[in-house]
Amino acid sequence: MGKRQGICEACGRQTESGGRGPIPKHCKHKICVRSRKNNEVLPLAVCVYCGEWFVRTSKNAKMCRRPECMSAIVHEYSVAHYAAHREERLTARREWGKRNAEKARALKRRNRRERIARMSDEEREEYGRRIAEYHRRHRRRPNRQAAERERGRRRRTLLKGGKVGKRYRDAEIYARDGGICQLCGWPVRLDVEWNDQLAPQIDHIRPVTKGGKDCADNVQLAHRICNIVKHNKMLGGRFPLRADAAARGIPAKSLEGMGCRAPSAGTQPRCNVWNPSGMKAAQCH
Repeated sequence: MGKRQGICEACGRQTESGGRGPIPKHCKHKICVRSRKNNEVLPLAVCVYCGEWFVRTSKNAKMCRRPECMSAIVHEYSVAHYAAHREERLTARREWGKRNAEKARALKRRNRRERIARMSDEEREEYGRRIAEYHRRHRRRPNRQAAERERGRRRRTLLKGGKVGKRYRDAEIYARDGGICQLCGWPVRLDVEWNDQLAPQIDHIRPVTKGGKDCADNVQLAHRICNIVKHNKMLGGRFPLRADAAARGIPAKSLEGMGCRAPSAGTQPRCNVWNPSGMKAAQCH
């Protein structure tokens, strides 16, 4: 006598009977066996991850309680949550990194060591090649900051409708003028921030907006405050701001009171573009 087939009342799968008895109403799945023993209709559903039948514990349940399926749903939720709050998490991470700079660097180094330790020999070799290629492409060229400042100055000159001449570097102008502001006659300060009143700047003798050219012959060293006071005026003579101050009765000692003084021995500039010792490195571009 051949096998007879039926339909499980719990899950809807086919059942088979090899004997002469009645066709079974339930298959041998553990959930269906539980349904048969308790004589109840269980809320069944198919897991969206493994495809197995499971008993719903809630109305919207879509997955069973197997560890593989639980890991899959947690990963899916994490990806969706990160995509929805990406900017907030990145902002919070950056702020934490600023508050805990040393701890962030130590954590980054530890994670890198652990990641390299988990690599195979082939992966470690490939990682080394990629790191070497990155450093070859992004190595810091000598006085790169000075080159960037020069390009920015030439770009701004062209945007204002001016002309550009032979290239020059800030360190060359500093060495040529002896570290003296050509507007007031007092030394500039290299040991201050860039936005300090006495910080060094490059001033165009004939302003670019009035037909001046961006070249070494048309620029001079100046304090930031003196450059702001001059604005786009054309001033003649040596140290014109000092002469203008004397004409208005302003004492010459006022600038010294602001902090103008010759740099002491061993003073290190905060910005390398003003370091005269870096001129040879700057000229190699």
